[in-house]
Amino acid sequence: MALLRYPENIEDSSVPFVTFTTQSPRYDVVTDRQNDTLGDDAVVMYIPIGVSVSDSLQYSTFEEGLLGGAIARFTEGNEGALPDTIDALMSTGRDLYEGGLRRSASLLGENVRAIVDRNAGRVVNPREFMLFKAPSLRSFSFSFRFVPESVTEARVIPEIIRYFRSASYPGIATRLDYTVPQAFSINFRNTSSMIRIPQVVCTSINTSYNPTSLSYLREDKMPSEITMELGFQELTALTRENIEDGF
Repeated sequence: MALLRYPENIEDSSVPFVTFTTQSPRYDVVTDRQNDTLGDDAVVMYIPIGVSVSDSLQYSTFEEGLLGGAIARFTEGNEGALPDTIDALMSTGRDLYEGGLRRSASLLGENVRAIVDRNAGRVVNPREFMLFKAPSLRSFSFSFRFVPESVTEARVIPEIIRYFRSASYPGIATRLDYTVPQAFSINFRNTSSMIRIPQVVCTSINTSYNPTSLSYLREDKMPSEITMELGFQELTALTRENIEDGF
């Protein structure tokens, strides 16, 4: 397969552009050893409008509760002098005693517990806190609009679409097994201000023919306008070290 370009003179100017190359998927940590060389199996296109990179981190919500709060208070007090330790023990006992009363009241129903809390003039502080879980795997999307202005561009567009579809589908190893699809390395050229994208796999390809008009080119009776929307997802989650490297 030849190097596929759209527009055909995309590499002849200083305007930033994006390249897509295929490689075998790797599930190790993100490194700089990604395939960013342009060989005979790559696509070079303009950077579409609205490229966005959304970072998402997962946190879980927990409640410290009565018992957890009492234990935390005892642990903090136990690190000091003996009087502080005694005060912590007494405070812990009071917490557990009052918590037991409220827990017993809650077993009789919410109304009974509400009455107990009303008479005491206090309600249980759940002491909620957030605990980090993991970074989320990010998704990326690209939307390209093809309006060929030459015979060369008209003929390369179907090849570009086939390139992404072929690399994204599995092959047949045996009657029972697939070979895994190819992964992609996406690189922005002629610019250093955009966030780097780690190795990704293609999860969706949507192709629309003549989305705004009904006309065909004389050459090969090809639709005069084609849009292609690509969805990608990274294989491994990033860390702070990866962010420092530009990802």
